[in-house]
Amino acid sequence: MTIPPGSPGSGEEIVVDVRMPARLPAPMVVFAHGMDTLPSNYAALLDGLSNAGYLVVAPHFPGTRSDRPGGPDASTVGSQPGDVRRVISELPALVPGFADATDGRVAVVGHSLGGVTALALVSQPSQMDPRISAAVILAGEHQPVWAGGFQATAAPLLFIHGTADDVIPWTSGEAAWIASGPGHWWLALPNGTHGSPFTDPSPLVAHAVTTFLSTAINGDHSGNGIAALGAIPSP
Repeated sequence: MTIPPGSPGSGEEIVVDVRMPARLPAPMVVFAHGMDTLPSNYAALLDGLSNAGYLVVAPHFPGTRSDRPGGPDASTVGSQPGDVRRVISELPALVPGFADATDGRVAVVGHSLGGVTALALVSQPSQMDPRISAAVILAGEHQPVWAGGFQATAAPLLFIHGTADDVIPWTSGEAAWIASGPGHWWLALPNGTHGSPFTDPSPLVAHAVTTFLSTAINGDHSGNGIAALGAIPSP
């Protein structure tokens, strides 16, 4: 479906993929794709989330999608949190039955520049959305794109990063995890690269994301289940 032009965010039309779970109402998970990709590149991960009982919403970001006329432009990442906020606000009125399909809980999952976007939505004062109660950052980092600085966040977070990432070094993801304050989780993927553990998700990544969200979307910082997968809590 398509979100018409408007603000906040890029102001452009946004194509959105929607995956409905078998049972409704359900929590909504907004997925933010990475640079030069589309939601379809993450189909297995998104299908897994839907099969786990989440209503999955995946916008095609106007500036960083792979099919953008003229090619994707990383400098447009600054508009992506606003695009996500617009999608969350406008979808219920545009999709018949959508308002009744959600149970009011919202989480965000993002990869690479989508991970930067997801992190901004829970920790960047000028971009935060109080409707989002949990976030998963896949191979992401904090970037000083927005005014207002970066602050510790109350929303439970899970950072997953490959130790062989040559695009966003794992140390950058680790630094964002530590700066996010107590109560958040870090899962390192030994020899994991920037893309394939997420676009062709390893069983560990898929299981960690769904396991974490099952409690975190309710504001639970305990990390029930993910510690057994090797995740560690923030210091």
